[in-house]
Amino acid sequence: MNSKTELLIHINNELLNKLQMYSDLYAMSVEDIVNYVLTDFVKKPVLDKTMQTNLARGYQTMAQINTQISSEFAICECEVDVKINK
Repeated sequence: MNSKTELLIHINNELLNKLQMYSDLYAMSVEDIVNYVLTDFVKKPVLDKTMQTNLARGYQTMAQINTQISSEFAICECEVDVKINK
């Protein structure tokens, strides 16, 4: 049997009311619900492999777009620099 440690948390009344309604509906204690949800949350990787791959692809796409934008506006930047430094 797992040992238990008491933990004091602060939640808003709206969330507490929802927890209590869920508790009544499913005949589970609020403590059991919180334990279940937290256990499930910490077991999941922050980002699964698919999400990591999609995120990496997104960053690569944005890098290409940013490079293109930088190239297109480089001439404008040079013109402004020349005018400012006259």
